[in-house]
Amino acid sequence: MENIERMAPNSIGCSLKKLDLSDTGLISILSKLRIHGDSEIESLELTASEEAHVAEVLKQEKHFCVGRVKKMGLEDYAVGVITKMSLEDCEIESLDLVAPRKEHVAEVLAQEKPLCVGGVKKMDLDHYAVGVITKISLKDCEIERLILTADKEEHVAAVLKQEKPFCVGRVKNMWLR
Repeated sequence: MENIERMAPNSIGCSLKKLDLSDTGLISILSKLRIHGDSEIESLELTASEEAHVAEVLKQEKHFCVGRVKKMGLEDYAVGVITKMSLEDCEIESLDLVAPRKEHVAEVLAQEKPLCVGGVKKMDLDHYAVGVITKISLKDCEIERLILTADKEEHVAAVLKQEKPFCVGRVKNMWLR
């Protein structure tokens, strides 16, 4: 782990089809990978039940490229990692963000500028991740399916206290649960 922390960002050239990192400090390797912007990644799944698992990535000032990701799932503290990814040119088929605790979305909600996630076809935001919708730039997107799942009022507090209007683009099917 110490060796990974000492490595320079973008210093490990690689080509990936699938990346699944769950509850491990190895998530910090993301910013060290040099993934070409034209690379297609079938699936990128990150789960971090401890903030320490993503601390190294969140400290990075520069965004890092993850290529063109088809399916991205970020859970718990890993939701904050989206703020460090360069996704402007992506055409994400499925983006799932799951945040059962408020602190899981703190990094995203603290953002001044809206996050650009490129084009997203299907987006599922669960629990506190519903509030992230106010921070994502979607005005030019055509979303086939948008699912917002919140079973407690505090899950939507960030949306309800939003004073400025926000745009979710053109949505074919929307489910509010």
